[in-house]
Amino acid sequence: MKKIFTILSLALTMVSTSYATTYGVWVKGVQVSSANYANILGNGTVSYDPSTKTLTLKNATISCATDAPIRSDLNGLKVVCNGNNTLDMTGANGYAMYLTFGTTVTTTQANSTLTLNSPDIAVLMGDNKTVFDGNNFQLGINVNGSKGGFVGVINEGGGTRLTLKNAKVNISATTQGAIKDMSSFTLDGVEVLSPAGCSFSTTEHALVKGGSVVKEAVTIAGDERTVIKELSLSNLHA
Repeated sequence: MKKIFTILSLALTMVSTSYATTYGVWVKGVQVSSANYANILGNGTVSYDPSTKTLTLKNATISCATDAPIRSDLNGLKVVCNGNNTLDMTGANGYAMYLTFGTTVTTTQANSTLTLNSPDIAVLMGDNKTVFDGNNFQLGINVNGSKGGFVGVINEGGGTRLTLKNAKVNISATTQGAIKDMSSFTLDGVEVLSPAGCSFSTTEHALVKGGSVVKEAVTIAGDERTVIKELSLSNLHA
């Protein structure tokens, strides 16, 4: 009788899994679904809210050799990074974050970080608008891709439109380019601090210096004190 019960339980589990609703997001090669969205990796560090298309990382360290630690085919995805989070692509070819469609990466917690490591490209983006929003400098972003930092696609349909907003971003040296293959690149509340003299080229579709694609380390930041002052004044008038 016990054996029959076990077989029935296994069959029901298989049926339940086969009919699970899947979402266009993968974490460490695991597709997010209605069966696992509350605790995707089983350790409490990654969850998903299908009603708002929000993937939340809480002090998550995600390493993967065969797939991007985070991969999305979902338009309108929001990735919230709270605490210290690291995405490691350990395979020779691959990306720490692969975003096919429009995505916002942000935080709701002060002193949070997102570190993206890959021996290839750190962040690969498709034909979309992607925003890395530090939420008033609460999120620090470290981009370590040996071949490329932020890399997109160029096409007549729009291509990749990247915005870095109110976040300190450190991009390590690359062999191909720190920010490249972009239809547009927007800095909101921040600027390129180093190397000096950088600008976005609409002909090279990349961050350049002296007409050449920037491959050395890049630091992008803003005046956090100004933001804090503006927030304090707005609170006084609230």
